[in-house]
Amino acid sequence: MDRNRKAPDYVNRTLRRFGLNPWGEPLYRVVWSESRWKWVGGEFHDGFRVVREYRQVPMYRSTARWILEVWKPTPVSPEQWARDEYCPISGLMKSGPYPYKGEYWGSITVEGLKKEYLEISPGIVKFFADLISKSTGVTPWEAFVAKRDAVEAEQKALSKLRRAIISDAISAFGNSSYSGAHGKSKEKTKNYLGKAMQMPGFGQMQPHLIDPTKPH
Repeated sequence: MDRNRKAPDYVNRTLRRFGLNPWGEPLYRVVWSESRWKWVGGEFHDGFRVVREYRQVPMYRSTARWILEVWKPTPVSPEQWARDEYCPISGLMKSGPYPYKGEYWGSITVEGLKKEYLEISPGIVKFFADLISKSTGVTPWEAFVAKRDAVEAEQKALSKLRRAIISDAISAFGNSSYSGAHGKSKEKTKNYLGKAMQMPGFGQMQPHLIDPTKPH
């Protein structure tokens, strides 16, 4: 694990033109996943010893990759953070102390179409810059419409999921009670939920920048 690896200077120098946060740090940056750690609080069992403390754990637990991050201010007050994150067992905040300076969050993972490793390059950085330029050009109204449409789509998906689960239960068991021994409903319901959400890979978004034979 390489916790000290950093992106070339030109990478974040290019991204700084898209703005700085109140502490003079870039809103967008590229980091090595293994260099990113976060604080958690809790009760840890070290052999026969129980320790209640704050510790750092990897932020990205996947394979080592370059990641485009975006800075976001902390969306809640210190008081709400204390209420929501308090762990009664350890007496600590589950997500660590309140992040007064906000936090950087992963946006895009730099990897190929087959999840293979890709080295950071001027072409990839240019793609990031173009992508950010387009996103920052969105008007407040466009942002509102996009958010509204996303909420409506989520509600429709949840409604469809509920209908599918009910229909599946009726077709699988009829009026008989569920025993859990031979039913198929659980497995079918699992399939409705789909795969867990993941950050998009660079290769998934722009395959032609990796393999020229791929269509635009």
